[in-house]
Amino acid sequence: MKYDSDNINLKKQFEKIRKLRSNNLPTIPTNLEDELKSNIFLRCDQNEIKIKLNMKNQEDLKVFKKVRDLKDSF
Repeated sequence: MKYDSDNINLKKQFEKIRKLRSNNLPTIPTNLEDELKSNIFLRCDQNEIKIKLNMKNQEDLKVFKKVRDLKDSF
């Protein structure tokens, strides 16, 4: 959430998952609409993500690689 902290959809999804997990319920399946709104890997084409990563004018693939690298080093 660090690089997508302003994403209201992500916050809603996080709360939904937290509640499900606290009740020992599964968090899958999910739907593509929710994922497209909340999953940073599926939002690498959006300017707000690029700006937060200091990659405003970069290609989507480069942004995706950066997000992947950040995840791997978390």
